[in-house]
This record gives sequence, structure tokens and C-alpha cells, in this order.
Amino acid sequence: MAFDRDQILLDNLRACLSLHERALVWSLTAASTMFLLSLELFKKTPQTVNAAYVSVSASAAWAISLALFVVLGGFGASSLLRAKNVLERLKKEAAGAPVDDILLFPSLATSHNSAIRVGPIVMSLLAALAGMIIELVRESGEGSRHNNVPWAVVAMIIFVSPYTLMLSLLWRPFGGEAKTDESLHRR
Repeated sequence: MAFDRDQILLDNLRACLSLHERALVWSLTAASTMFLLSLELFKKTPQTVNAAYVSVSASAAWAISLALFVVLGGFGASSLLRAKNVLERLKKEAAGAPVDDILLFPSLATSHNSAIRVGPIVMSLLAALAGMIIELVRESGEGSRHNNVPWAVVAMIIFVSPYTLMLSLLWRPFGGEAKTDESLHRR
């Protein structure tokens, strides 16, 4: 049974870009949830959160949202790194027009509009950082005997590191500037 290596690489690239987008959507959801729960935790008696068939405290739901934010950021960053490796292999094997055609794949990562390409990452970061800072302010204002601010800052840096990696990979369109549809038709 013969395998078409280029087709396998193309399928892998599409799957990586799709996984990146799904991870971003879910991480934006987790970050927004964490932000809203941070506001809820400022109340004297925070409400419980109903998730599926279980009721959990707002602080437990906040911690779950934080964990999901970090894990989904890792998925998004690793899928972009995998897509970068696949694209480098494709560039070595198929130079020229096929690679330009591949980069026209509709994806957040390949978009020429920087607001679309990096906007969801920045929104996730802002919502999560706001949630973490609100929670840090709340915790430090409750009369804690320990100064946890330095550790909290270190934890925040670790938690947002997958997103800074994604930003560095997508500051320019993924794979470089692909030719536009008009320039491809002029050949």
C-alpha cells in the first residue's frame, strides 16, 4: 500500500491549525470564566457554580478555569510548533507554488489580519491576567500573614508562557507572507 507523503503532511498541517483554533476558543472561554469568577469571589458569600451534575464552590471553579487555561494554552502552543515543523518539511520537499497554496488555508494562524491572528491570544491573556490579579488583590486584602505576591507573579509568568510562545510564533502570519489570490492567478 503506497502512501502519499505530501498528502499526509498536508493533513497533519490542517489538523494542527484546527487544533490550535479549537484550543484558542476554549482557552478564551476558560479565561473569561476565570475573570467572571474572580469578580464573584469578592462577594461576602460567593455562590456555588453548577457544572453538569456537580455543584462546586466559586473558588474551586476558578482553580479549574485556571488549570484549563494553562493546559489549553499548552495544546495551542504545541500544535503551532508541530505545524511549524510540518511546514518546514513541506518547504524542503515541495518548493514554490504548492507551499504558497498551502498557506492560503483559512485559519487564524495564516490570516494576514493581525487583529484576527493575535487578537484571541491577547484577549485570553488579558482576561486571565485580570482574573489572576483580581484574585491576588482579594487574597492579599483578606489579612493574610504571608506575602505571596512574589510567588504569585512567578506563577503568572509560568501560566501565561504558552500564550507568549503563541504570540511570538504568530506575530507575523504563520509560514510567512503567503501570496494573495490575485498574485497566484497572474502566474
